[in-house]
Amino acid sequence: MTVNVLPSKYVNKADIKPTKRVLQMWNKTELKPEGICRVTIHNPKNRKKYSVEFIIVKENLTPLLGAKAIQHMELIEVHEENFEKVATAKIASTKAQTAEEIIDEYSDVFEGDLGTLEGIQHLDVDPSVPPSIAPSRRVPFAIKPKLKTELERLTDIGVLMPVDEPTDWVSNLVVATKESGDLRLCLDPQQLNRALKRERYPLPVIDDVLPSLSRAKVFTKIDARNGYWHVQLDDESSKLTTFDTPYGRYRWKRLPFGVSVASEIFQETEPGA
Repeated sequence: MTVNVLPSKYVNKADIKPTKRVLQMWNKTELKPEGICRVTIHNPKNRKKYSVEFIIVKENLTPLLGAKAIQHMELIEVHEENFEKVATAKIASTKAQTAEEIIDEYSDVFEGDLGTLEGIQHLDVDPSVPPSIAPSRRVPFAIKPKLKTELERLTDIGVLMPVDEPTDWVSNLVVATKESGDLRLCLDPQQLNRALKRERYPLPVIDDVLPSLSRAKVFTKIDARNGYWHVQLDDESSKLTTFDTPYGRYRWKRLPFGVSVASEIFQETEPGA
């Protein structure tokens, strides 16, 4: 956060000055503010007052202080000496690689549409819970063509497969539209989740992770795209995930988003977990 943000309800409109600045939000959307205003705020820890310039917005957002302001007010302290620049000289002396060159150099990481973790996952079901066939849900006519295209794409890359035989379980499909306009398909297995046996794998919390980072110097953030889909299901478990669409029934060959056991299975299965 590089600026200070304050909703207009906290200041007098007469104190707001016009500005040409535009805020870019975390999701890349832009927000045009009402203006800027200088506000005196008090830090109860050191009992000092500070004059801080805020970007004033009409929306009822949470008031936020930027990085410079919170350091100036001594709310936090950044120890620059503990930061280390890695391979700066090497990067400066070499020709910048294009995205295509990086993908080509590390083709074993980027090749294919979908990653695959080792092993085949089995979903255990409580036999005392009766199977359920969820009633079909209507899909808005406007997204039906996109839905058909996405079903075909996921079938081609081995995430889904058509079902042409009776199955004991049939769940609903949830279709969400991303900001890009693409569709995200998730399972809505309300009844199935009641039957699935949880593995109760303990997910790590920050207190568990911090001790192992005490001597770390280099940090990397990796987003496993469609991570659950990297886990393969056996045939019996795949049939449990059958869902209905306007274009027939399908089942997931990979671990779907929506099942109650997904996060525990993925955490336990991923390398280095």
